[in-house]
Parts: sequence; structure tokens; C-alpha cells
Amino acid sequence: MEQPKWMLTVHCRIVSGLFDYFYDRGMIERALPLGVKWAELSVLIAGEYAPFSTNAYSKIADMHYEHGFIEAAESLYKRSLELAQFSMRHDHPELGTTYNNLGAVLAHLGKHEEALVCYEKAMVVAESNPGFLDHDIVETISANMAACRQLLGYAH
Repeated sequence: MEQPKWMLTVHCRIVSGLFDYFYDRGMIERALPLGVKWAELSVLIAGEYAPFSTNAYSKIADMHYEHGFIEAAESLYKRSLELAQFSMRHDHPELGTTYNNLGAVLAHLGKHEEALVCYEKAMVVAESNPGFLDHDIVETISANMAACRQLLGYAH
């Protein structure tokens, strides 16, 4: 039986509160699964077409990556990008950040070809939004691309 939306919303708030509680107290391994559940619930509530759903997955992926859960971060960033194709313009700044972050995860995993593709997509987004992305982000993406190219043996 499908839960009414108001019940999903209450459930989502409880899960979000528990996530915050554990995360703020450094109980990362208890917090992160709750973060994933929060992201899943946000999709059920807001739908796949809501930018909030994409952002929820990106935020939880960031946290997984920061705490060394690299493979989980990869799948969460990919889910974020999957949702983004429904909810965001192809040149939305948040998309550029997610591509850059997924590129970092892939590079960390030694998947440099895939990482380079992500960095190139991030740069396309950055170049199409000069007012939205600051200069530091463009420099970071450029440095990431250069590092991948060097590891792959490509000429600069």
C-alpha cells in the first residue's frame, strides 16, 4: 500500500533529523545510510523531476567521498546525474559541480578515462555559465583535466 505524501514527508523529516544527529556527533557509519534513505525519500516526495532530488544525492555523495566511502560516492553521484537529466538544464551550474566531483571519485578509483570525460563535461558547463561559477572552480576543473591527461599520457 502506498503511503500518503504527508506521511512520506514526516518520515523524510525524521530520517533527516536522525542523519543530522549522527553526522553532527561524528557517527559517520550510522549517518551515511540514513543520508541515502533521505535522498531516496526526497525522490518519492518531490519526484525525479525536482532539482531538490538531484541535490540530495549530490550532498550525500559528497559526504561519502569525504569519509572515504569512494565506491558508494561514485554510485550516488551517478544517481544524481541520472536525476539531473530530468530536472535541470544541461548547463546548470550544479551539474558542473557534480561532474567535477564524480570525476574526482573516478580518478581516485583509477578510472582516468571516465574521469576525464566528467571533467570535460564540467568545463563545458563552467564555460557556459561564467557568471555562476567562480574562477577557482574553473581552475580546479582545468587542473583536474590536466592531471588526468598526464596520467593517461596525453599531450597537453
